[in-house]
Amino acid sequence: MTEVDEVLIKCAGCGEKGKVETHWSPELFQYGTDDDPNKQLFCISIPVRVCRSCNLQFTDEVAEKLKDGLAKTWAKDTKRNKSA
Repeated sequence: MTEVDEVLIKCAGCGEKGKVETHWSPELFQYGTDDDPNKQLFCISIPVRVCRSCNLQFTDEVAEKLKDGLAKTWAKDTKRNKSA
C-alpha cells in the first residue's frame, strides 16, 4: 500500500481521510462449515487499518478479497487434484 492509497482510505468510525495507517497482521479463518469434512483452516496476512484520529482498528474489503481469493484458489486446486 502506498502513501497515496492511504490518503484515500476513510476511517470506518470517524470518517477522517488521510489519518488511516495500514498494518499487516496474521489472521486465522475457516473455509467451510464446522460439519463440512473438507473444511480448511487458513492463516493469511491481512491489512488492518488504524485511524490516528480515533484509534479505531478495522478491516475492509481488501482483507475480505484476500481471504476470498485464497479460499477460492484452494478450492479450485483441491477440485483439480481430486479429478487428476
